[in-house]
Amino acid sequence: MFSAVLAYLVVSCISLAAAIGIRLKASTRWGFAFGIFLLVFSDTIIALGGFAGYGGLDYLVLPTYFASQIVITFALINKKNIL
Repeated sequence: MFSAVLAYLVVSCISLAAAIGIRLKASTRWGFAFGIFLLVFSDTIIALGGFAGYGGLDYLVLPTYFASQIVITFALINKKNIL
């Protein structure tokens, strides 16, 4: 179990670093990176509840997950100059 959690942590950190380093205009890049950060934060809350037994932040899981999807979508729409 520990190796699976460690692997997921590594992949999450790589995806956040890739989002920060992507070559796009600044507003798109930082919007995308913030969306990925919210996703990593949501997953961290899940891990705290599931593996560390700390469920004090469980009420933040769905709001941060949905916010991450919305922010990522708007960043990609911004990239395409749709809005």
